[in-house]
Amino acid sequence: MKKVFFLFSVLILALSINTIKAQDVSVDLVVFEPLPVIDFAAFAVANNLSGAPRIIQISISPQGQTVIVSGQIDWKRPESGQYELLFSFESYPFTSRTIFNDEIGNTDIKIKSTNSNKAATDDNLKKGKPTGSYRLSISVHDADGRFLDSDTEELNFLNPAQTLSIRTPEAGSSQDIGGVLAEWDDVQGVSDYSIRANVRSNINQSFEEALKSGNPIINDKNIGNVTSVNLRELLDREWLPGQEIVFQVTANISGPGGGTKLYSNIVNFSFDLGGNSGNQELNDGLTNLFQSLGDEGTQILSLLQTGEINLEDVTISFGDGQVMTLPEFQNLMIYLESNPDAVISVKYNQK
Repeated sequence: MKKVFFLFSVLILALSINTIKAQDVSVDLVVFEPLPVIDFAAFAVANNLSGAPRIIQISISPQGQTVIVSGQIDWKRPESGQYELLFSFESYPFTSRTIFNDEIGNTDIKIKSTNSNKAATDDNLKKGKPTGSYRLSISVHDADGRFLDSDTEELNFLNPAQTLSIRTPEAGSSQDIGGVLAEWDDVQGVSDYSIRANVRSNINQSFEEALKSGNPIINDKNIGNVTSVNLRELLDREWLPGQEIVFQVTANISGPGGGTKLYSNIVNFSFDLGGNSGNQELNDGLTNLFQSLGDEGTQILSLLQTGEINLEDVTISFGDGQVMTLPEFQNLMIYLESNPDAVISVKYNQK
C-alpha cells in the first residue's frame, strides 16, 4: 500500500508542476503609438496579417515554449452598441518569443485557419477610414490547446479626423482658367494618389453627384506619390469660362485584394465668365469665329447662346484625337479669323 501511495503522490506532484509552468506563460499585446490612421485602416481590412503594416507587437514569455496564438479583430459601428467579428486567425504551434503582426504567416509562424466577415470588411472599405471602435484580442494556448493567457486592446475612432485634406484651392474660390494648383496633406503609407474632377452643372447638384456624373474632365488620373499638381495639366477635355469644377484626391494604399483607398473631401472652385481680359478675348473670339463661318457657324453660335449645346460637353481636339489646350484653341481662333478660307466645312450633327 505504501508503494502505491508513493507512486500516486509522484503523479500528483508532476501534474502540479506542469500546471504551474502553464500559468507562468503570459502574453502582452502592444499597439504602436502614435498609430497612423492610414496604417490601421490597411491592417483592419487586410485579412492577411503578413501583408499589413507593422502596427502591433505580441510579447510571449518565457521564450522557448511551444505555443499556439489565436487573434481576433472585432468592430463596433458608431451607431451600434455591439461588436461584430471583422477577422480572426489561429496559428500552428511555434516557439514563443516577441513577434509582430507582419511575421504571422511568415517565418516559422504559420496560419492554421482564418475567418472573416466580408460584409463588415466591405463596409470598412466603403467608409475609407477607421470609424467606430476596434477591439484587438490575442490568446495563447499550449501545444495541446490548453489556454495560457490573453490580452486585449481597444481603439476608438468615434470622431475620426479628416485623414486626407485638400489645402488649395479653397472651397468656393475663383481660379485662373490657365492653371489651378492643387495641394493636399501628405499621408504616410500611401503608394500613390489619383485625382478625379468634373463640371458641376447646377447648384441643385451635390458635389458627389457632380463628381460621378457624365464624362469627367479628369478621370481618376494617377499622379504618383506627390502632394501637389497643376490640375490644368491633367485635363481629358477643356474646361471653360463660367464653369464650376469639383475635384477629389484619392490615396491608394497597396495591400491584398487590390489594397485600400482613402478619399479627401470634395472641393469646388469656379472660373469667371469674361471676368478678365483673357477670358473676354476668348468669348469674343469664339463669337467672331462662328459668325464668320456662314450659316452653319451662325446656327452653332445660336445653339450655344440658347444653351441647346452645353459647353461643358464640348471637347476640342486635333485630327489625331489629341485634346487641344486652351492656348492652342485661342491661337487657332486667331488664325481662322484672319484666314476664313482655311475652313473647309462646318457641320453640326445633332445626336
